[in-house]
Amino acid sequence: MRPHYYLSILLFIALSWAMPASANNAVDERFLNTFIKIYKNDPEALQRFQAQLINARPEDMDKVVHGLETNTYTYLAPVIIPAANIPQAQGLANGQLTLMAIKDGKLKEIPFQIDEYDNTGLIWVNDISKNDPEGKPGTFDGFDELIFMYRDAGLEPLTHSSQPNIITELVLTDNQNQTRYAYLVNQAPTKTFNPYINVDLDQGQVRSTVFELDFNPKNLLDVKTMVSKVGPEAGQNLLGDLNIKLSTGILSRNLRFSLEVPNNIRALPLGVKDGPVRSTVLIRARVWYMGMPTLLTHPLQVQFYEQATNIPVPFDISSISTLRHFVGMLKEPKLDISLQLKHTENANITFANLFEKHQDFAQVDGKTTSFEQLLNAQRMPGDWVSVDSNKGWGFLFSHGIPVTEDGLFDQYLDGTDINMVYKEPRIDGSPVLELGFQGKNLPMTVFELLKAAPTLPKRITELGDAFLFYEEQGRNGKLQKYDEIVHNTLKDFAQNNEQVTEAFITDMSRMQYVGMKKEQLNALIRAGLKDTLAIPEPVDHGKVLTALVAEAKNQGVDWADLRFANIPITLWFPHKLGTEPDKFHQQQAQGIAVSLQPWQPSETAANP
Repeated sequence: MRPHYYLSILLFIALSWAMPASANNAVDERFLNTFIKIYKNDPEALQRFQAQLINARPEDMDKVVHGLETNTYTYLAPVIIPAANIPQAQGLANGQLTLMAIKDGKLKEIPFQIDEYDNTGLIWVNDISKNDPEGKPGTFDGFDELIFMYRDAGLEPLTHSSQPNIITELVLTDNQNQTRYAYLVNQAPTKTFNPYINVDLDQGQVRSTVFELDFNPKNLLDVKTMVSKVGPEAGQNLLGDLNIKLSTGILSRNLRFSLEVPNNIRALPLGVKDGPVRSTVLIRARVWYMGMPTLLTHPLQVQFYEQATNIPVPFDISSISTLRHFVGMLKEPKLDISLQLKHTENANITFANLFEKHQDFAQVDGKTTSFEQLLNAQRMPGDWVSVDSNKGWGFLFSHGIPVTEDGLFDQYLDGTDINMVYKEPRIDGSPVLELGFQGKNLPMTVFELLKAAPTLPKRITELGDAFLFYEEQGRNGKLQKYDEIVHNTLKDFAQNNEQVTEAFITDMSRMQYVGMKKEQLNALIRAGLKDTLAIPEPVDHGKVLTALVAEAKNQGVDWADLRFANIPITLWFPHKLGTEPDKFHQQQAQGIAVSLQPWQPSETAANP
């Protein structure tokens, strides 16, 4: 390590003790400048000097983010690379892999982890998971993922090294064409990093470098407190209330009951896979009634990052029969979901669909504006919801629910009343933010489709196998009732073959797929539907599925390779969103592009 780096650390420690904050509780500028210099080369700097940064203002955080040559998104962005995308490393022991980058002119280890999954796509936790692992435990294969932070990769490529075990160079490019570099090395790590995120299931705690969450150890949905660790209100509980309530009749609209969080809707944490970059909690979601567990249960996983929480909701075909039975019992159900956030006075809020039209925000000030009335008039918010406190913390809710307003799948929601909720109730004399969603009545068309679809054999649990099963049923003439329901639903929507094809792809592309790349799947669908649809004639699903099987064969693709689909639900915690939350969403939607390059040392340049 260079001598000036030691001097910087010594100077920084002296400054942190002598001048942790100025008279107005702001972070001292000299302290901040020195911190940024060290942070560029030391991923753990934020954890070590967190106490001195507790009073950081939004402009201080901006300076740190830009000082690391990142932006609001790329500073907090994780990079996730499936094992299938790094064939050079497949079959190697996970414990013999290290990730490195150029820091302070030298090749150094950076925080990373490898997560393993079971054969259903859930995180695999040794001695906890009930399903078999996908691949061999401890070996880089199957559904394994390599995970690290984009900001920890190096700004400079490696040009010369005595390291003989470099497997591949990872070239990372954001949507603004900034490039960073990391190197996967075949050697055991020598350094243990302090985690950016940690989950303690026994205590019911989530601890990040920038936020804290406390919850009931027996129910992850029973959240007690949510705290920002930076900004003028660091340490204050931001959570006012979290409400999830389903009120419905059972068999009769007059025999009603309610299911609520936390008593009736529970998410029991079963285990956690921790790492320096991500903690994934394996949970069992279950509905309880009259103190007893019901048969409505499903495994899920919640992924916590330093500044994000992601829930990949499984598009689970194995639960269709249970869902069909449960939905058939409900009469005139009503769903209410709301989140109340405190310390939000003067915060700016907007929805994607309204921001695209008006470029405007609601402000939490206790006054009702025409724009706030528009927020309450929305059926759906669009792709995202933005909350910027203007105090050093924000939320951007992003989702991949495969329904776009007025799109193809939205036609199946006819008869269901859905709307967004925006309120500014007062607590202790100050206005607070309340956002929510309400839904009334069932989409009966969906229920009719569930009944019309042939029952899947229990042995079929994956998407590709289900596709091939329904293709066989279609050839045997068992999808005619299904065809009729679809035709009656879409006859006013469908205009021509291309419009229906693209509308279908638009909705389906909102999900994430395992086993087949989305681009490949979309190309198959386009090619297969091109000559089989005959709009305005009814869609013959048997003919369509057979054409898709034939097209896959022509392209050398096996539908059985399509394993699972997930609906991504993500809550990002950036330090600000400002006047352009759409740009943050666009960046996170595009993510970080990764390309693998065989590393070849340069003969004319060298890293010292």
